[in-house]
Amino acid sequence: MIQQESVQLNLMQRPNNAQYFEVWVRSSADPRIRNGSIIERHAGEGKSIELLAGALAEGLCEKYGDDRDSCDVAKAAREAYREICLEKPVAVLCDEPPLR
Repeated sequence: MIQQESVQLNLMQRPNNAQYFEVWVRSSADPRIRNGSIIERHAGEGKSIELLAGALAEGLCEKYGDDRDSCDVAKAAREAYREICLEKPVAVLCDEPPLR
């Protein structure tokens, strides 16, 4: 699990060994509220995680009047994804090579 200020990203594994990511975005208006979804592992998953996190933030803005910037949330999700890639370089097939 990697958690940024606004985003939590978890790499999960099903009993059949298929992997997926849980993406959670926390509300700035009420920290008890969060919006989440999953993304199956696939080529291009890093960009998909960014887009999903931004969309989840937009949903919180519309539903709860959050003031989170969806672009900032997407950047935080990208950073969380990169951190997972650095932590588990063998388990995670990253879109981009880890930064060194």
